[in-house]
Amino acid sequence: MKRFLPLLWWLLPILPAAASFFVLKADAPAYLLWWAALSLSGLVFQPLAARLFRRFPDSGWSFSKPLSLACASFVVFVLASLRILPFRQWTILLVYA
Repeated sequence: MKRFLPLLWWLLPILPAAASFFVLKADAPAYLLWWAALSLSGLVFQPLAARLFRRFPDSGWSFSKPLSLACASFVVFVLASLRILPFRQWTILLVYA
């Protein structure tokens, strides 16, 4: 069982991606793009999450994705509230870039 455990960690993100084509059909590419963007932003925010949640057993890994989403949402909210940029899809994509 222990020798299959690393294989399981590689299959874990691939299984929902493969299943999305059967479940979501035409919406699968949009879902996969959103999933990839959230995963990459979670990796970017991992050092901050590890610093903020260092006492947790996973060093904040479970909070890195929600933290990245909250920070990006806050930046978009501030930019739109101060009327620096309009609240549009390209503004959100600009903040994520």
